[in-house]
Amino acid sequence: MRLAQNIIDAHDQLVILGGTQNQTLQGPIRCGLPPSFFDRLLLRHYLDFNKKYPGIQIQTQDFRKPAPIEFYQKGNMLDLVIGYGPDPEMDRAFQYRLGECLRMPVASPAYLEKYGTPKKLSDLKNHILLDRDNALIYTGDYFVDTGEHDIVLRFAKKISFSSPTSLKEAALLGGGIHHGIPVIYCYKELERGELVALPGLWKFQPLDYYLFIRKESAELQRVQVFKQFLLDSLKEEFQLCGELCEKLGLK
Repeated sequence: MRLAQNIIDAHDQLVILGGTQNQTLQGPIRCGLPPSFFDRLLLRHYLDFNKKYPGIQIQTQDFRKPAPIEFYQKGNMLDLVIGYGPDPEMDRAFQYRLGECLRMPVASPAYLEKYGTPKKLSDLKNHILLDRDNALIYTGDYFVDTGEHDIVLRFAKKISFSSPTSLKEAALLGGGIHHGIPVIYCYKELERGELVALPGLWKFQPLDYYLFIRKESAELQRVQVFKQFLLDSLKEEFQLCGELCEKLGLK
């Protein structure tokens, strides 16, 4: 692992020198992101970034591990990671809070019209739960009234998905109640009325999204530029999401 890191760092130093001489920004940035995070939140912003910095190649891979953050993943040394934080073992100078990960169950208006909107726990016996079948991080969900954690047993049926994108799409199509989606991933659908939040049944432990930068990568000019892009674009997303949550009374 240490040898791999040294080779990558040596290559990055050459890129720094070359970039300084050519007055250009180019080279790869290796990013560990939550599943579908890039497509859901960053893609529309990234198109403008790519026009401005066409020489920077963004390489992404799924990252689902909680702190402490390990940058060496699947044979790659990541330059930056977005995940849950903060990381008490990492220098604060290399981690940045992005915003709250507010999670809650949601369903489509069509589904609720057909099956009814559950108001109490006993109503769940008439409903379908949509859930992940490979969740790697304990979400800490619990019933508001009883404190119970075993939510699945209350439902008539459960349908599992391996992809968070498929899970969200199933909810939009009226397949059931989404177990708990981060509101940052669906606030536009909530605003348009395509999904309805059901915050009164169960809740999740509070979590925050953080951007973590590998110390050795932080001095790379292309990483500095991309870091600022992430902070600016995600600040906008979390601000819009927060304003909608307040408007809908979800916070």
